[in-house]
Amino acid sequence: MCFSATASFTSSVVIGALGIYSIKSVTHSHQKYLAAIPFLFAVQQFSEGFVWLTLNYQLSMKYQGFFTQSFLSFAWIIGPILVPFALYKFEFGGKGLPSTRVSSTHPVWRKFGLFLCLAAGVFTALYSLYQMIYLIPFPKIHDFHIAYEFKNIEATWTMNNYFYVVSTVVPFFLSKIREILVLAFVNALALGIAYYFYINALPSTWCFMSAGISLLIIWIIRNNKLPLNT
Repeated sequence: MCFSATASFTSSVVIGALGIYSIKSVTHSHQKYLAAIPFLFAVQQFSEGFVWLTLNYQLSMKYQGFFTQSFLSFAWIIGPILVPFALYKFEFGGKGLPSTRVSSTHPVWRKFGLFLCLAAGVFTALYSLYQMIYLIPFPKIHDFHIAYEFKNIEATWTMNNYFYVVSTVVPFFLSKIREILVLAFVNALALGIAYYFYINALPSTWCFMSAGISLLIIWIIRNNKLPLNT
């Protein structure tokens, strides 16, 4: 996250509490994947807090690789797969739809679209794993933010960035649930702001806005509860 280790750890505690509340608000098992996303953000922020400590030499540099890999594993590997999968399970995983305000039928293209988003997520996760193993990313402070660069210089495939956006942004726009569509626009706006102002520290900065997204997820869970017997 931006600014400092203190900001990252504080954010981790706040978002972690929101994540626990989100998970406890679930009334059906197929909702738990979406509810777990705030907790994912919390672990990300916690990991990056330690990255900050290694950069400020308050923690031995020998731990830098571990915490860098930890942060990027959640941001680059787990996130792109979890988001489309969570949206699919939330809307199609239960016996009933998560909201009575949603019509009882879904066009086939919605399911197919989420499947394509999941496929994009799997691809970008595998490519990111390759980058983490063979290109060896390392953190660097850039304008009060953390940028992740590669020790082994190689032309990375920029198309992977588009696959990442498809897997982490587009799935929300495929929903028929009003609250999720609100989250879709907020999430896209957060990415746009992070890209425009902090392109060199995009993974770190975009996650900075995760607290607001976590609150929206809680709002979605609470407004789209299912009876316990569905």
